[in-house]
Amino acid sequence: MSQTNDRKAIKAAEKKSRQVDVQRGEVVKRTMATYEGREWVWTQLETAHVFRTVFHENPIIMAFTEGQRNSGLQLLADVMEFAPDRFTEAMREAHGRREYDNAESRKRTGSEDASGGDSGPRRESRGRIVPDADAPGGFRIEHSGGSEADGEDAGLEGATEG
Repeated sequence: MSQTNDRKAIKAAEKKSRQVDVQRGEVVKRTMATYEGREWVWTQLETAHVFRTVFHENPIIMAFTEGQRNSGLQLLADVMEFAPDRFTEAMREAHGRREYDNAESRKRTGSEDASGGDSGPRRESRGRIVPDADAPGGFRIEHSGGSEADGEDAGLEGATEG
């Protein structure tokens, strides 16, 4: 193959790589643009152990978990490259969901662990925390049906019923 053909092949490969990067960026931006998309991404990051250590005494388990974490870190890198502001939003929403889960668990079980967190089961499908710029704290509880207690009764300061 001549040098000219090599250069053309390299340029074509670089162009294809840029197109793939642009497409990946668009997918990340569209995903992070919705509450559901941010919730899905956050769940993937948590499932991949991105926010905690993967140490395990068994090296096989640790290697497997580190592989999951590597995939999660790749997703995190894409989010931070293409939608960094949305990552901050996802973090706030995850915190709101966790606070809601903790409050609901304490309400159902009447118990807390020593650290003040929940020691009971995860939340039932009763409602979800959604962003709302007009609500105090920037979030409100959206219920899928029926009349339920608002966020303040559930232990969420500043939340309003949706």
